[in-house]
Amino acid sequence: MASQFYTSFIASLMYFWSSCVALIIIRLQCVLLLFYVDLMGFHVELLGKRIRDVLHCHSSGGNCVPDGNCKQLRSLEFLLELKQSHMEVFDLFSHFNDLFGWSILSIFVVMFMDGTVNIYWTQQVLAGVYGLVYLNATFSFSVPSLALIFAFCRCGEYCKRQQMLIGSYVRGLAYGTPSLQQSKEPAYTELLTEFTLQVEHNVLAINAEGFMVIDNSLLMSLCKR
Repeated sequence: MASQFYTSFIASLMYFWSSCVALIIIRLQCVLLLFYVDLMGFHVELLGKRIRDVLHCHSSGGNCVPDGNCKQLRSLEFLLELKQSHMEVFDLFSHFNDLFGWSILSIFVVMFMDGTVNIYWTQQVLAGVYGLVYLNATFSFSVPSLALIFAFCRCGEYCKRQQMLIGSYVRGLAYGTPSLQQSKEPAYTELLTEFTLQVEHNVLAINAEGFMVIDNSLLMSLCKR
């Protein structure tokens, strides 16, 4: 950003000022969205840790916590709370996608178009058509944009991986714990089956209005282009 301001004082680069306001707005919006996604990823991580504790407690036969908390972790009420928490986190992701989906899509489209223009200017400079000062101005736009795209995709990938861990923990509870399979509580087994289906169908992911999912696969597709 500083190099952009510096190069804009040159008369031949005054047109860079015309995009300065839009650039600041887009980048501030990206920072705000990154903060929200990072916060949602933190809540997904906490939920995954609690489900992992329940799985560990069942796997150890109820002897994992000396202070007696393992009995609470194995209770039907605690599993119901985890199921409801997962649904609330899914509602949070759905609300975020509905609220910012078009904004995310627009930001990525603008950044992609801006990157295409910057590639053109870089090629012109390397071909000797324009001076190196244009290359400095180009990098002042492109490098921060690439950093924001990378950070956004990494945050989305983190949420995706936490969702996969939650799914593995819940399936481990349903199919990988002998103590639970031998349990005589049909209500717990039925609730666990519902929880498994809920986790499989309600995916915790950052989705830009169905056009793209923000994760590492999107980052790789952008790099290929």
